[in-house]
Amino acid sequence: QDSPENKDSAQRTVRTTFRLAKPSFTIRWQARRSGNPTEIRLAKLGGSRASYHWADNQLRQKKIQMKVQSVFLIFLGTILHSVAAERASWLSPDKQFVATCLSRNSDGTGSRLVLSTAGPPDGGIMVRENDRWIRASWSPDSKFLEVTDGSDGHVTDIFVYRVIRSEMRDTKVERITFPAFGDIVKSANASGIHAELWYHTPDIWTYDVRWEFVGWAGDNVSMRLLKHTPGAKDKRVTATFKSPIESTTTNPE
Repeated sequence: QDSPENKDSAQRTVRTTFRLAKPSFTIRWQARRSGNPTEIRLAKLGGSRASYHWADNQLRQKKIQMKVQSVFLIFLGTILHSVAAERASWLSPDKQFVATCLSRNSDGTGSRLVLSTAGPPDGGIMVRENDRWIRASWSPDSKFLEVTDGSDGHVTDIFVYRVIRSEMRDTKVERITFPAFGDIVKSANASGIHAELWYHTPDIWTYDVRWEFVGWAGDNVSMRLLKHTPGAKDKRVTATFKSPIESTTTNPE
C-alpha cells in the first residue's frame, strides 16, 4: 500500500513474473502510474533483453494482461517446440560420445534415444524408442552407457551398453526382441561409434517390477540397482557385466 509520500509521487511499479523451467525465460510486466509508457520486458536469464512498449498511458490493466498473455504464449510455443526436438542429452565424461533423447511423436510425446559421437551431427544409432520416457547415465570411464526404459507406469527395465570408437563408416544394426517389450539394439555400428549390449535386468517387461539405477560401482563394470515390487521391501542389487549379451532372438537390419 502506498505511503502518503508515494501517493503523490510520479510513479509506482507493479511487476508480475512468469518463469519456465527449461530453457529459463523471465517475463516481467511493469505498469507505471506516471506519464511513462506501460512496458512489457522479456529476458532470457543470462542473455539479452527485449522490451515492448505501449505509448497509451490510459491502457487498463486487463488490456495489458491480454498482451502479456499473448507474448507469453508465443514464447511458450517456441520453447516447447525446441524442447520437443531435443529434450535431454548425456555427454560421456571423456567428451567423445553423446546420448540424446528426442521426442518420438509429432506432438512431443514419447522418447527416442540416439547414440552418436560428440561434435557435429554425423548419423548415430537409434538405441530404443517408446511412448513414455528414457533416461541414461555414463560410467565414469565412458566405456558403458546405462539406459533406463520407462515404457509403462508399472514396468521399468535397465540396459547397459559397451561403447567404443569405430573406424567403420557404414551403419549396421542388430536388434534383440523381448516378448511384450519389443526390440532394442543388441549390437550396432555407425559413423565413428560401436555399441554392444552387455547387460539387461532379469525377466524383461515383468508387470509391477520397476528397476531403478542408483549409481556406478568403483570398478566401472558393475552398478547398484533397486528393485521395486508392490507389497515387498525394495531389494538392493549389484549388477555386474563382463561380456556381451548372447541371444538367438535377434533381428538384423
